[in-house]
Amino acid sequence: MQNFRCVLSAFGLRGFIKKYDMHVVSCPTKSNQEMLRFSFVLFLPVCMAFEMKAPLEACWSMFPRGHGYDAQTTTSPYTITVNATSYQPNDVIEVFLDTKPSINPSILFFEGLIIQARIVDCNDLAYDIGVGSFSLQPGENFLGLMDCNHQNASSVGHIAHEHIYNRTFYWHAPSTPVGHIHFRGTVVRRKSTFWTDIVSTVVKDLTSFKSAELCDTSGVATIGSSVVIVTLISLLVLTFKRM
Repeated sequence: MQNFRCVLSAFGLRGFIKKYDMHVVSCPTKSNQEMLRFSFVLFLPVCMAFEMKAPLEACWSMFPRGHGYDAQTTTSPYTITVNATSYQPNDVIEVFLDTKPSINPSILFFEGLIIQARIVDCNDLAYDIGVGSFSLQPGENFLGLMDCNHQNASSVGHIAHEHIYNRTFYWHAPSTPVGHIHFRGTVVRRKSTFWTDIVSTVVKDLTSFKSAELCDTSGVATIGSSVVIVTLISLLVLTFKRM
């Protein structure tokens, strides 16, 4: 408590200390207070890196921000299941996130997540953003709704860090069909241990005649990276020609 008072004092917040009757016995000298302020500002981003909720920056990539670790390459111990194989406009589908029954009980829990409904067709312009909207069960205190890509409640994410074993929530299909979809998510067991690209079975759009198979996203990523590299090289060549 004394250290907290000294931090407040170092930032000139003696009025706050007096208001709440925080008596300061002794604090560092003025020169040391400068160092205290510097240290506080320096380490504040580190302390805030592992946020209590899924950040909006994770909406597109669905990759945890600030964890400093790679995703697990083993099979995910978590599953996303739904109570429907197809949908029509304005349908409501129950989504259930759970752990596989064969998993060691010591790793059954999870502490964080982000889940979206995404179009399975890689050629669709909206392939990499969430579609539809979600709602939660009454009294839910672990999950929250996220307005990803300026779309109301288009994602489900955690708003607290607790040891959770399963969760149920609901997806509301848009009023206009968007094509076949599946539910895709990232689930975090601990800061250093998380799985990405966890997907449900495909939920078919009854108004669509397209194939309901999942496309190969690895090929798309490779092609996208190649295009970026070629573009950058072309720009460099043009720059040197003009010099």
